Amino acid sequence: MAEQNAFDKFDASAFINLALLPPPSTFGSLVLLADLRDNTDPLAELLYGKAPIKAALQEKHREIFFAWLGLNFAAQMTEVAEHLAAQSRNSNAPVAQLVQRWIHETLYEQLVPEEAGGSERKLFSNNLRTILQLFRVRLDSSRESHES
Repeated sequence: MAEQNAFDKFDASAFINLALLPPPSTFGSLVLLADLRDNTDPLAELLYGKAPIKAALQEKHREIFFAWLGLNFAAQMTEVAEHLAAQSRNSNAPVAQLVQRWIHETLYEQLVPEEAGGSERKLFSNNLRTILQLFRVRLDSSRESHES
């Protein structure tokens, strides 16, 4: 009987799923997948090939993107808030500064998969822009009440 290599059952999709462990929030997964799309792992490309890695990334990105669109607005707000809080802790940047950067640089547009249709893109961008604007208003009013 031929000896089986442990990597034989571990394909490009399994590699992408492994990269998402422990599973972050849906929003965190979108951010991570967008980063992986732009900065693929050279070892993964060597093991599985550039095309299979790209295809697996696109498939997972599309899956997570539509899962995000299926969340209600309150859940989306919670996930974005948690992501920004974690990003703030990791970068030692105030949340207000991160919110402003996400709004000003429209960073959320980078999270949309290439294959998304116009209506999905619009819904996603409108929701994220609204969430970020609400956070900015809350942060501004919180800062004003502390200054009073």
